[in-house]
Amino acid sequence: MLFRSVDAVRFLRFDPSTATRDALFGLLESDPSTAVQREAVRALARRNDDVATRLLGRWPTATPSLRLEIQDALFQKPGRLSALFAAIDAGEVQPAEIDLERRRQLQQTADPAILSAVKRIFAAPAQSNRSAVVKDFASRLPESGDKDHGKALFQKHC
Repeated sequence: MLFRSVDAVRFLRFDPSTATRDALFGLLESDPSTAVQREAVRALARRNDDVATRLLGRWPTATPSLRLEIQDALFQKPGRLSALFAAIDAGEVQPAEIDLERRRQLQQTADPAILSAVKRIFAAPAQSNRSAVVKDFASRLPESGDKDHGKALFQKHC
């Protein structure tokens, strides 16, 4: 049954009507099958109308594999990237959630507006207090360990 559903969604990509577009978005909301949802995103990605904002609306509840499909859909048409940047600016999408390969693709674009947004969003290093946490943790460690006790624990658990 699932394969028939996936095939049916694949067939829908050829229908440009708004009713089909709405039906595809309906599948994203109601169908629990990841395979069907992925095909729905792929079908929506082929459309010429604006689907970016609605796809990004699905982002918070999307599985990691569905998020990759959404990214693919957004990157298929350059005009959709502005919706992605707006979602990042609004905090709806975290910059770290964008696939590394997609970040590289953005950094190699010739479009000055996209490059400007990429530098603004991705160039700033994430604020991290990692070194402070490591120093704090290291200060709490004993100066010497019990080698025999460590060996016994290793043998027991490993």
